[in-house]
Amino acid sequence: MAEFKSDGELLRDYVDCRSEKAFADLVERHTNLVFATASRGVTDLIAAQEVTQNVFIAPARKAAGLRRENTVTGWLHKTTLLEVRLWWRGEMRRRKREQTAIELGTTMKGLRYGTDQNTNRGRVRRSCGHSADLSMEAQ
Repeated sequence: MAEFKSDGELLRDYVDCRSEKAFADLVERHTNLVFATASRGVTDLIAAQEVTQNVFIAPARKAAGLRRENTVTGWLHKTTLLEVRLWWRGEMRRRKREQTAIELGTTMKGLRYGTDQNTNRGRVRRSCGHSADLSMEAQ
């Protein structure tokens, strides 16, 4: 029968021995908590999965410092809330950039892959204040 190890023991094994099994056991043990916390804080399940992945990347990098934490569970919960906040910050920035692009009319809707390069060159020249005839003379 397999021996049950506490979160602290698993973390110690990961830090001291670089035991991937110990880290995998920690992730398996706490994935549901982290995902549930993330899914309450973000808009969709894909975002919650992204947040969950980011949360488990942090202890892989900061495992030595985590040994001083009282509980791994508490640290993961706090880190999940911080990652949700970071996700929302990024989401708000993305939405603002998209809104600005729409207002300025700088979206890529007019340019499609496979269009004639001369047509696109003419558009660029006209937008820069040059006549379309100059683009044809250069060829």
